[in-house]
Amino acid sequence: MATEDGVVLAECISRAKTPEELPFYLEAFESIRKERCFLVQSGSVKNEDFWHMEDGARQRARDAMMRNEEIDAQTLEELRNEGKNPNQWADPTFQSWLFGYDAIAEATRALDELEGKNSDAGVTNPEGTGPVKAVQVN
Repeated sequence: MATEDGVVLAECISRAKTPEELPFYLEAFESIRKERCFLVQSGSVKNEDFWHMEDGARQRARDAMMRNEEIDAQTLEELRNEGKNPNQWADPTFQSWLFGYDAIAEATRALDELEGKNSDAGVTNPEGTGPVKAVQVN
């Protein structure tokens, strides 16, 4: 996450033409990164439970599942309800989402949108490049 943050922060700051534009681009950085960082952090909290369960039925079911052994349907459903795959590191969808992310492309797309550029149509902000003050960044 830190590497992605660094890449996106560099892209955001590089767009500021004056010191007065920095707050706009720092807010853009937060907007671009907040959801993804939250999801990864939430996954880490799930991992804490998954990898550090107290001994018991859930722990035995987790261990059996990792050995590809049969477990009862109720326990399996309970574990799966905690996420798409209780062991997210073994989940191909999660792996693709986490490791296939292009931080530069996402930052460029989001910043172009915030600046009023549309790369598909070749349209740019009529007042030039730089922040569009009417766009509100959450």
